[in-house]
Amino acid sequence: MDKYLLALMIFTFTALPGLADFSCVASVSYQWKKEGGEPQSVFFINVAGNAADMEAAKVQVSRLADSEKVRARDACMRQHENLSGCISAKFAAESSLLAKLGFSARKSLEEAINADCKSQQGQCLEPVVSEIKCLQTEEAKEEGQDQASKKGKEESSSDTPAKKGK
Repeated sequence: MDKYLLALMIFTFTALPGLADFSCVASVSYQWKKEGGEPQSVFFINVAGNAADMEAAKVQVSRLADSEKVRARDACMRQHENLSGCISAKFAAESSLLAKLGFSARKSLEEAINADCKSQQGQCLEPVVSEIKCLQTEEAKEEGQDQASKKGKEESSSDTPAKKGK
């Protein structure tokens, strides 16, 4: 999952140069588990934000992540807590094939669809947001270094005593 975050951050830096000093990103995933099984994590989406300071960028990402958590929960429920919806969607997708099959082949396909949907059923747990990771944009770093070097030059010139006339 970290590869996705890194790729999104690189994209953000190259696609949006000069718009903000900080870019932050986090991933949203949901967890679900089969009855008696271990929880499984499913990646849902990456969210990113840009702002002039790190705290504002983190707040922006946090707000986006909160809204995406709701969507992740809905997606989990559709996928893992809706047996009849799964079966009907698969039957609709295979309707043209079902019409062409004989009785025994149709029965086999129906059993396979039922088994597939039952294997995907379970209980949705709370969606999870990864740690928000922030990077300072290159332009902001360069500007900060330029300002620091200018400030250093000013301080060094003011440290030297002025020559007094004779």
